[in-house]
Amino acid sequence: MEEFDTYRPWVDVEESQEADYDFPYDNSEDDGVNGGINDGVNDGEENPHDLSEGVETPETAGEEESQEEEINVSFFMADALRQKGILNLDNVPEDITEEQVVELYTSAHEERIQNQIFSTLQQRGITERNLEMAMAIENGYSPDFLLEQNRYKAFSNLKDQEDVSRDVKESVVNQWLQSRDLFEDEITERKDTYTLNDEVFETDYNRAVNYFDTKSKEFDQQNRLATIERERTILETQKKNRDLLTQVETKGEIAGEKMTAAQLEDFRRGLRMQEEIVEINGQAYKASKFDKFINDIQNNFETQLLAFKLLMFRDMDKKIIEQAAEGRAEESLFKNLTTKMTKQGVKLPSQVSTTRKSSDGTRTFEIPKNAKVVTLGS
Repeated sequence: MEEFDTYRPWVDVEESQEADYDFPYDNSEDDGVNGGINDGVNDGEENPHDLSEGVETPETAGEEESQEEEINVSFFMADALRQKGILNLDNVPEDITEEQVVELYTSAHEERIQNQIFSTLQQRGITERNLEMAMAIENGYSPDFLLEQNRYKAFSNLKDQEDVSRDVKESVVNQWLQSRDLFEDEITERKDTYTLNDEVFETDYNRAVNYFDTKSKEFDQQNRLATIERERTILETQKKNRDLLTQVETKGEIAGEKMTAAQLEDFRRGLRMQEEIVEINGQAYKASKFDKFINDIQNNFETQLLAFKLLMFRDMDKKIIEQAAEGRAEESLFKNLTTKMTKQGVKLPSQVSTTRKSSDGTRTFEIPKNAKVVTLGS
């Protein structure tokens, strides 16, 4: 697996501070040239050999470092895109963020990108209707309902067609009659009328086509609204997750549990660095520890049970750890008291004791039966 080097920009700085340099000019009086190049007296004129200008002092180094930290790379990126006409902006805000640059680019080129994607899909035989049905599935519509809507769409398309065969028209009219929840005898009576009167049949056919056209348009509208709502929910969830991650990384705390600085660093690395291998359908992919965990949670029942167990007994495990720490503290206190009492000549009672167990049975205490309160001097 490819190894990732730790990014440590401070290493070069530390090494340069520890290195010893031989300067080309030594301003001591031992060089034999009028006490050195710069003896501190120059009659008010500038010293042509003054090397102080441009030399980085601790003060100037801090200033330059501060200036570098304040540079907003996103501003220069956005300004370059603006100059090339990729972003339609008059002026770029100095505090623009990388996320805002991406949003501006997406909004400016969304239609073009969508057209390119749809053109590619069309070349593969995928129509706009196929995409609508795919969105409907994502929106939770059942396959049976979608089959019915496809049939309605096919009937509505007959509205602009001429020379439709009698058999097709009869099929449309039959579906229309069934959708009106008529009794069987009413449907039979209506069909008998068609054999006697073509004008009634054509009128009902036109009514049926218009009915299915309306139903199809209603479904398309509902599907679009459901898609917009679903996408809005996804975006809200993504923003909520980003805010949560920022909060966790800022405070070093998640779900009320604090992390040490080392834990937080490992936590960040586990989220971002692709140091794991995940196999999906026989294909190996590089992934972060978090991605691998999510894949295991979704596909490995044993991992699901383990995660549930850890979550279910989390409070109990924390209590056991706290009680163990409390027990060790009490034992240490008893030992310290015993040592101090022995040094001061206090005769300790005989160790005839009873054993008392904590409620969870995790630790015991040896308490002398004839123990007395002893006041120790300072």
